[in-house]
Amino acid sequence: MTLPLVAAEVHLRAGISLTDALLELQQRGLKLVFSSRVVRPDLRVRADVQSSDVREALDRVLAPHGLAASEEKGVLVIVRAERPRAERDPASSPRMLPVWSEEIVVQPSRIALLVEEPVAPVTLTRAQIDALPHLGDDVFRTLRLLPGVASADLSAELHLRGGRRDEVLIRLDGQELYDAFHLKEYDNALSIVPASALAKTDLITGAFPVTHGGRMGGVLDMTSAEPLERRMRVVGSIVGVQLEAGDSVRAGRAHWFLSLRRGNTDILGRAFNLEGPAFFDGIGKVETELTPRQSLVLRILASTDRLDFIESDSKELHTEYSSGYAWITHRVLLGSAFVDTAVSRANLERDRRGFESDEERHFDVRDERDLRVDGLTQSWSIQATPAHFVNAGWELRRYDAAYDYVSDRHFETPLAIIRAEPKEGPFDAAPRVIDEQISVYVSDRMRPSESLTIDAGVRFDRQSAVGNSTLSPRLNAAWALSESAILRLGWGRFVQTQRAHELMIADGDVELHAPERSNQIVVGFERLFASPRVSGIRVEVYRRRVSNPRPRYDNLLGPFDPFHEGEFDRVRFEPDRASAEGIELLVHGRPAASTDWFVNYTLSRTEDDLDGAWVPRSIDQRHALNVDVNRRIGAHWNANLAWVYRSGHPTTDVSLETRLDDEGEPEVVPVLGPLNGSRLPSYHRLDLRLSREWQRSSGTFTFFLDGHNVYSRRNVSGIDVKLDEDTGELTAEPEYWPRFFASAGVSWTFNGR
Repeated sequence: MTLPLVAAEVHLRAGISLTDALLELQQRGLKLVFSSRVVRPDLRVRADVQSSDVREALDRVLAPHGLAASEEKGVLVIVRAERPRAERDPASSPRMLPVWSEEIVVQPSRIALLVEEPVAPVTLTRAQIDALPHLGDDVFRTLRLLPGVASADLSAELHLRGGRRDEVLIRLDGQELYDAFHLKEYDNALSIVPASALAKTDLITGAFPVTHGGRMGGVLDMTSAEPLERRMRVVGSIVGVQLEAGDSVRAGRAHWFLSLRRGNTDILGRAFNLEGPAFFDGIGKVETELTPRQSLVLRILASTDRLDFIESDSKELHTEYSSGYAWITHRVLLGSAFVDTAVSRANLERDRRGFESDEERHFDVRDERDLRVDGLTQSWSIQATPAHFVNAGWELRRYDAAYDYVSDRHFETPLAIIRAEPKEGPFDAAPRVIDEQISVYVSDRMRPSESLTIDAGVRFDRQSAVGNSTLSPRLNAAWALSESAILRLGWGRFVQTQRAHELMIADGDVELHAPERSNQIVVGFERLFASPRVSGIRVEVYRRRVSNPRPRYDNLLGPFDPFHEGEFDRVRFEPDRASAEGIELLVHGRPAASTDWFVNYTLSRTEDDLDGAWVPRSIDQRHALNVDVNRRIGAHWNANLAWVYRSGHPTTDVSLETRLDDEGEPEVVPVLGPLNGSRLPSYHRLDLRLSREWQRSSGTFTFFLDGHNVYSRRNVSGIDVKLDEDTGELTAEPEYWPRFFASAGVSWTFNGR
């Protein structure tokens, strides 16, 4: 049954998005379900609709787009209006295959982004993502508001449920991105893929299926835009200038898309006499339908970064980074099976040179690296029977990484006694690592009953460089307790290989370590509510155990530095085991057509077993709370407030101790307290985004203003420890993340022909 309808007359203005119109009708009592594949984000209400009949208003806004509402068990599902039988061809396109299992989310810990499915409590629509405060049109920077996600203040890189940054598999249209970030000297502050170039993004924070391998923390899976009609967009902001264009040709059987972006950070640096990193990126795609059952897609992604910085005679830094990806995908429909075959090449280059000299240290480095990755993959998606959907595939990749690393470091401070090897002096290494990896996987998504869906699979991976083979069984299940509640379970073994380009050579470690193995279990519960005030909740409990984590190097006291390997607080961690566990709560609501909100809270613990003692990881945050409120003000304005709170991260105390030197004389030496035995103060900040939209017949003009850390909170980023050898006094002063800063920009979007 549908909910009682509100009797007040409905008035929907021409020009508003079709998605907003449907959300307005939901508020009037219609129980609607729709997908972005049907209700595309670019669709607009063609003419004013005014009616006292809510269902009539729905039909009137859908009809001009060839859409209709089909009632199924009291729910109105938005579908494409049926054409006469003579006009329909069930095999006219590979996208027409009715694969029911693609519509069922089985694994827990999955959050769909940049799509238009507001009925799911863990979905952020494209409009919500655009509204969230974020610097540089970067979807990565909005993800920190989601449960299980942590990130440093400046960085766009992610920690998922206490894992390292490199444990996240990042993919664009099926291609793994081995280095997805700009501004590396600023803690990878921006991703190379702007949000406006994406059609949708899925984030899986744990228990992902066997189709994804090589990483053990989670998956960020991005899909690039697919314009179905002419599109052009120009974006200008403090961060950069971006041009997008796309079109559909050959009567809709082919389309292309191009996005080019140039950063403005170098221009700002020159204007304010600061260091000025420059960056560029571009995404291109051409897709064509070869036959009614075959398609071919060529994709290209490229990025470059450059920084030249000189600070008198004491500090100099020159860096160049470039990455290029090209891949061709062929898709064919064979009977009831999709077959996707892709061939790819990735080339990445790094040239980092510089020195720093002050009263505490002298450090000089030349770091050159080249990586080439050739790949060949194939996947089969088969509707074996009405109750079984099979995924199978294989992957071949060849990594060729060449290094040329030279450094010389000397420390004047006695504090350098606490750092890991190599402590000081010259170090150089120039290894070349070639690694061939093969993976095979198969899974069966079965439906034993109407309410139960199970996805069981296994994955085999072999890495030639270390001569290691691993087997990873995984199981996910979804049990529909009712039409509005679902229970999900995820369990599996996950393996992380150290890639050829991931040698920790800057820290003197030139070995590839054996693959890490992680066992994970996740239990989740989701519930939708008829009341829009609280429209849905999700609760998840997770536990992860890593049996053989590889060594890592961290800076104990400071958050990051361009010469991180030259800091005196650089320490090697070599845990025997690692553990992460927690509980996450997400609540979402839409109390009015103009207002929506979500709140999530996480209680978690992430630890390493170091010589029999469990020690918190540097990223451990026991409590994390995120609150977001979005408000549409009038017909054109939008305001979004996002508040972030987390417990202070662990840190290590440094003290002085009197010992006898080699000659038996007393001397004062620095010593470390319990590793990560103390905590920094708690962190919180409020971000704001204001935007104003003007609708014109030719397109949409938008102005936006972002405020970061609106109340200018002084959040501690680390501790600056100094030792005065003359007085023997040890001082520890807090270092801080940036306080308030603002950015602004404009965009002009041209839609239609």
